[in-house]
Amino acid sequence: MTMPQERTRALRWGWEFLFELRASDALTPKQRASVDALLLHYPSRAEIRLWAQELSKMECMFGPMLEPEDSPNDEKSVLDTIPRKPVSAIDRVAAIIEAGRFFKSLRSADLPEQLKRQIPSVLRHFPSAFDVAEL
Repeated sequence: MTMPQERTRALRWGWEFLFELRASDALTPKQRASVDALLLHYPSRAEIRLWAQELSKMECMFGPMLEPEDSPNDEKSVLDTIPRKPVSAIDRVAAIIEAGRFFKSLRSADLPEQLKRQIPSVLRHFPSAFDVAEL
């Protein structure tokens, strides 16, 4: 069973992984375009942190879907936010669902070993489309 803090961490790792992919020169142009498109709507670390705080206070039948991490291990090399237009909740949810699909598609991609090793960690507790719909 995935705990709310693990889902929060998986979303944060997704944000950080998108930045690592963006910096890699091993991506195809199509993959790079996907990363750039996802970053336009994927929730930033700061947004994930606030979202987890809000959701942890809400009463749900099965408990909170997200919860703030006990000790977030923020990478200082990855931005907390990026300049962009405001993101709607629908766009955010769509980006999370699409990011999950994109990360899964990278398992068979020709990426450097360092990036390939991170994919299982990112996907381990990454919310499914069903989980995201509950958020």
